[in-house]
Amino acid sequence: MKEVRKQLLEDICENAKAKQVYFEFIDRDMEYIHCLFASDIDMTAAKVLQLIKREAAHWVNKNSLIKLKLEWTGEYSAVSVSESMLDKVRDDIRYQEEYHKRTTFKEEYAKFMNQYGYCKHG
Repeated sequence: MKEVRKQLLEDICENAKAKQVYFEFIDRDMEYIHCLFASDIDMTAAKVLQLIKREAAHWVNKNSLIKLKLEWTGEYSAVSVSESMLDKVRDDIRYQEEYHKRTTFKEEYAKFMNQYGYCKHG
């Protein structure tokens, strides 16, 4: 499964680069993606995430890499990051696999939302 994950991340980055979205860090688990990217000013986070999800599902399903059809939920979270926080974000993404051995994504998400005072919209 790690080889499929590696191939998927490479495919996502390659397709995104063609659309002027540049992933600096990206880590994919079975249920979610953590990434740090830069894009043109007219490329919103919603457009970038739609691109990622569409390209990933198309590639996985076309190549029959998993038993079921890959479908993504409509939910996502995206935040802007100041340049002074880039190293922290890089480290957080780099160590996601290890971190999620101790903490679920749901717990991580709730902590993040509470810590920064975000509320869910929609």
